Amino acid sequence: MFALVKDGSVIRTTNEQSIDWEGFTYSNIFLLTSDERKAVGIFDFVTEPMNAPEGKKAQGTTVSIGDGVVTESHIYVDKTTEELAAEKAALFKTYEDALDVHLDSVAQGFRFKDRHSLAIRAGYVNRYQALASAFGTWMESCNDVAYQGLQDVMDGKRTLPTIEEMILELPVWVAP
Repeated sequence: MFALVKDGSVIRTTNEQSIDWEGFTYSNIFLLTSDERKAVGIFDFVTEPMNAPEGKKAQGTTVSIGDGVVTESHIYVDKTTEELAAEKAALFKTYEDALDVHLDSVAQGFRFKDRHSLAIRAGYVNRYQALASAFGTWMESCNDVAYQGLQDVMDGKRTLPTIEEMILELPVWVAP
């Protein structure tokens, strides 16, 4: 993303590779000569940096163009406590959803709708009680392993596994 800045004010922002402005199309702002930029009043533009340092968010990158010299300044600010908490919650949700899909797929292999419809049958006498009890125990073991792994990531004890790696770390299902 970049923004055209004229006389200290942002006059246009875009995510496009080229911009149309005041009757001209600019496919790369750097291709303009200094005189061309000055003629249309473009002296700076702002882009968003791709990767911010850990715990920071990009406020922008200012690129100043003057006499053929390009100066780039990255601007980062600390993420707020709320932003960090939201990122953590989103991360947990992604991995939790993947865990649920895995557990549901095992239950669906026994022709149950999902993990809940199988596990609930452990609580009363029925023909699926032994299967449901074993499944519930296994499901809880999977939850313990997955959530401990995520907590270890948050505590800095390990790197974040891929979702596939997390699933491979879970206990293997063995039917009774």
